[in-house]
Amino acid sequence: EAELAAVRTRFQRPTLNVGVSGQARVGKSTLLQTISGLGDDQIPTGNNLPVTAVRSRIVNVAGEGRALVTFHSFESFRDEVLEPTHAALGLGAAPRTADAFRAASYATPEGASDLDKALYSRVRKAHGAFGRFAQFLTGDEREVKLAELRPFVAYPKHDDDSADRRYLAVRDVVIERPFPSTDVRQLALVDLPGLGEVSATADAHHAAGLKNEVDVVALLKRPVTGMGFWKDEDIRTLSVLDQARGAVDRRDFVFLLVNDGGVAAEQTEALLAHIQSEANEGQPDKNYRVLQTDASDSERVREGAVGPLLGHLAEHLPGMDAAVLARAQETVRHAFARVRSAIEAVEAGVAGMSVSSPTAQVVQATDRLREAVAVALSGITEDRLSLVSDVSDDTAFEALAQNVEDEIATWIDGGLGDASVDAWTARAVDAMKLARGAAGFAANELNQIRVHISESFGKVDIYLNDRVAALHTDVASALHQRLNSLVPSTDRSGLERLAGLLRDAQDPA
Repeated sequence: EAELAAVRTRFQRPTLNVGVSGQARVGKSTLLQTISGLGDDQIPTGNNLPVTAVRSRIVNVAGEGRALVTFHSFESFRDEVLEPTHAALGLGAAPRTADAFRAASYATPEGASDLDKALYSRVRKAHGAFGRFAQFLTGDEREVKLAELRPFVAYPKHDDDSADRRYLAVRDVVIERPFPSTDVRQLALVDLPGLGEVSATADAHHAAGLKNEVDVVALLKRPVTGMGFWKDEDIRTLSVLDQARGAVDRRDFVFLLVNDGGVAAEQTEALLAHIQSEANEGQPDKNYRVLQTDASDSERVREGAVGPLLGHLAEHLPGMDAAVLARAQETVRHAFARVRSAIEAVEAGVAGMSVSSPTAQVVQATDRLREAVAVALSGITEDRLSLVSDVSDDTAFEALAQNVEDEIATWIDGGLGDASVDAWTARAVDAMKLARGAAGFAANELNQIRVHISESFGKVDIYLNDRVAALHTDVASALHQRLNSLVPSTDRSGLERLAGLLRDAQDPA
């Protein structure tokens, strides 16, 4: 199914897509600006840190320029943004609802690796800003003026706790405008931020989303201090691109593009030599073709980058498409062979059954299976029913509720978050004097009290969600032992698989 979906994606695309990737400070955004004619409001640049936060496509079309922004729903934000990070950190499933995410905690544990610290920092920033960008999690598409696009595609200029981070709500961006330096219509540049920067788990997710979305990728390198050699980050990026290329040959899919503008010739030569040694096994262009350009010079970009890339696609794209199609056909043939083998096994089994009373055998087998499932579930049922019949037996829940109640009482007695009751009283008197009335202060304080109490009792939601997840695991584990592939995993997804099979089953099943 995945291979067929890849074929559909590739052959239904109306554009020729050139991906552009690279670490911070190599000139990726400058190159995209030079080719497309866009500016910092649409393709932000930065001197030191990464600034591009969202993968976007820039399409060369006639007419007025515009940007189409597709926003996440909370569900797609959870699955595509939170879930890979949770998996990389070993945190289990991401929160299932927006309220559960608000109530979650992402404190960095002691002894965390540098990579895990970076991941915790990212998810904490998303968690802290959720209230400011949640309004955009609509799942719809809307047109945004090009002059107002930057906060939807770029990291904030001032990366502090007040940043709204609305880029986290963006799932896809398409910018349409006429390119000033190429006549190839329906040419799309795909900005690829973050490849090779996070973790193996997150990168695998990134590669899956990228597969067959681009026809060729230009990986930028720049021979400046700290960047002028082949780095571990480059190896990780190529690993992601290896996953994304699918059946396409590596030399057809990835080009290394050296941005030598404003750099001394000896630095460029040193980088080229290191690339040949480390990436191409000492032979020119053995694994990856290498191009050179000045990302800020439109003439050199046209001659040294755009021209060679498009010329390569003009010659090799039919073969690349044929390789993707052949891989899909081979996968389908194997699937048919497995189905045919399974059918033959069923036919052989049916032929070996007693002709005298096959129905009786089926009924007996069904009864035995039903009894086995009932026995397996009875213990789980009794445990849960005991908690329902006598809630006092749930000491963990009782202790949690009491702990939350005690925390709230301590917070109230201590002055509602101020240093003391006297400090709160003094602040209240000053505020009411300033406003010449109590209404405004009272409304604000009551709202803060409501929010604090609600957030405190959010711990109960987390506890109950964990209890439900544990129940799913217990039931799925019991059924998996007896139903095998009908419940393929011992978590909620296994139960959902069984539910789908039961829902779609036809008589007499």
